[in-house]
Amino acid sequence: MKKVWKLGVLVFIVAAMLSVPAGGFADEYPSKGITLVVPWGAGGVTDVAARVFAPLFEKYMGVPVVILNRPGASGAIGTEYAYARPADGYTVLFSAETPASFRIMDVSKLSFHDFEPIMLLSHSEKIIAVAPESPYQTLADLVNDIRARPGKVRFAYSGAGASGHVQGLLMMQKGNLDFSSTPFGGGNNALLAVLGGQVDFTSP
Repeated sequence: MKKVWKLGVLVFIVAAMLSVPAGGFADEYPSKGITLVVPWGAGGVTDVAARVFAPLFEKYMGVPVVILNRPGASGAIGTEYAYARPADGYTVLFSAETPASFRIMDVSKLSFHDFEPIMLLSHSEKIIAVAPESPYQTLADLVNDIRARPGKVRFAYSGAGASGHVQGLLMMQKGNLDFSSTPFGGGNNALLAVLGGQVDFTSP
């Protein structure tokens, strides 16, 4: 299926460096390894982006950079972990736009405003993905089946408030569509569910 829907996705890096007093960093910073916290499981879009970025970040900083996956609760577990670490610049949260919707989705009290963005890494387009053997070859095929079988077509998304989840909600609202939706704890898991026939489509 070709690209059928566009939705901007911000992938940004957020440092857990709040409340650091002026002059709080010594001239020798960084003097030890940096942990890059990814609040999603291995193999997902954000994790892949982090693994591409980490070697470049390591080369620039001159110290080891270790990726730590802390998935769960739509990214809230990893985000809260990074927030709870010492504000010394050695823990960096590598996240998509999800923290902006934490409070709306009631998965965490944290929000985008609790962190200090230090880089906008990329901007991507959203797609609708189906399995190779799916009967849906166009968006019209998918929409027509959803309307013919309300509540029967199955949608997978990574977690509440994630871009794919928002994509599904927009489809429901704008298209007046009724389909079931299930979170799978990560974009990679959602894609595997589509390929395995557990669900009909996703928006990675």
